[in-house]
Amino acid sequence: MQVEEFWPIPDDRTQLLETADGTRLTVRTWSEWLELDDAQPLAHYRGGPLDGRPAVTRRGAATYLSCLPDDLTPVLDEVLAAAGLTWTDLPDGVEACRRGDFLFLLNHGAATATVSLPAAGTDLLTGRQLHGSVAIAPRDAVVLKH
Repeated sequence: MQVEEFWPIPDDRTQLLETADGTRLTVRTWSEWLELDDAQPLAHYRGGPLDGRPAVTRRGAATYLSCLPDDLTPVLDEVLAAAGLTWTDLPDGVEACRRGDFLFLLNHGAATATVSLPAAGTDLLTGRQLHGSVAIAPRDAVVLKH
């Protein structure tokens, strides 16, 4: 995949993109004309000069956004699902990241956060066996191996 051309969006205009499940999202500020080789399109622009062009693509584990939608939730839900993270109800301030067999849960917030776990496993930082859910203290982390 390569970016052929940048397409700024004037301040008084928007661009639409549509995901594979038909969700339509509004895009502002910028967009890009993409040429695909072996990347898989996940969303396309609708209307305007980029109508039908790919807007979000995936190649292997990498996802590329050629724009910034007002609502990233549908795009991030797809990325999380592809990474094996199927929940979207993370508490505010909690970040989840998978690296191979390891799930990193980071609480950036100022309060303890309770996270429902997608599977049982061992917290590599404490050695605790975890299942169901885990309370993560403020500015703390859990590294789950399952």
